Amino acid sequence: AYKMMGRNADAARSFQAAKQVSPDNPDDWKELGKIYLEQGDKKQAEFAFNSSIKTSSPDQEAELREMVGEAYLEKGMVEEAINAFNKSQENNPGAIRIYNLLGIAYRKKGEVDKALEEYKKGLKINPKDDGLLYNMATAYLESDNKDEARECLKKALAINSEFEEARKLLAKL
Repeated sequence: AYKMMGRNADAARSFQAAKQVSPDNPDDWKELGKIYLEQGDKKQAEFAFNSSIKTSSPDQEAELREMVGEAYLEKGMVEEAINAFNKSQENNPGAIRIYNLLGIAYRKKGEVDKALEEYKKGLKINPKDDGLLYNMATAYLESDNKDEARECLKKALAINSEFEEARKLLAKL
């Protein structure tokens, strides 16, 4: 409740108190890490995130690392996000979402070629992922390759004819 009200300091104190009662709850550690990021305390956030991973089950680890990566990405901490996504990918190489998130992170870092590699890897697992195709199209546009972008958008629309963002972007080309 404190977090929803924007009272991050109170939320952090509440999560810290909860850790005394239930120190092995990975979700509480993850949420505490997010609060520390909001407060700009990277060191405490890393400690909380690492504690989240350590207290998670093997089945939870990949998903937790993905969520940690998203928290870092949201805060513009691209390198930290890429590291978290790569570790998540090691635990669950079949998770297409990670390839997409890695592509987004690489694009934010200005490494469009690496982003395209990640999108292509994801499409090998699921060639009918319209979101990957859309993001690949935007990466191609960032590298000034309109022809490839157009092809990706056409494929995305063939899969999902109601994909409005893809339709609008294709119309601009």
